[in-house]
Amino acid sequence: MGQGNKGNNRSHTYLPCLYQGWSMVGLGYNRAGAYRNRHNGLLSSLQGGGLQDWLKVLAIDWGTKRLGLALGDTSLKLAVPLKPLANREGVYSSILSIIQEYGVSLVLLGLPLTPSRKEGQRALEVRKFAKELESMLPEGVSLDFWDERYTTEEALRLVEDSRKKKELKDSLSAYVMLIEFFDSL
Repeated sequence: MGQGNKGNNRSHTYLPCLYQGWSMVGLGYNRAGAYRNRHNGLLSSLQGGGLQDWLKVLAIDWGTKRLGLALGDTSLKLAVPLKPLANREGVYSSILSIIQEYGVSLVLLGLPLTPSRKEGQRALEVRKFAKELESMLPEGVSLDFWDERYTTEEALRLVEDSRKKKELKDSLSAYVMLIEFFDSL
């Protein structure tokens, strides 16, 4: 989907489920004007074939209590939400285990910008987290930021059961971020 997609045309992507208890969810993916087309060195390299043909990507939606996670592959443009992690001692170790287990080569960290695209206090907290995580990443694994504005709202639309919204929103936000990233390639 591109930025010009407006109207009621909806394409549907279905969420495979690695997190037990999640049902298949149809994602009507048409947020006219809300897609972010970030053009930076990483995306330029991917689009130009400068990097390997595919990357395994771990998207992280940082929160003070939980980190939402989604895993994806650039060749298939498939994203899967993972069980969220509690944001407490040992969270870096858990992330590094996921990176190693799945052979992740890019960590995409959501950067919460204001509606006017400025960085506020939460963005500073995310950058602090990123600096610490980046210092621990294995060789060959890079970290980049993604504008995550409105991903939580989109994630909440994916969940019909209001009892599950709190439990699912963090990883679904990471999932939405990853789908937007894939759409930009």
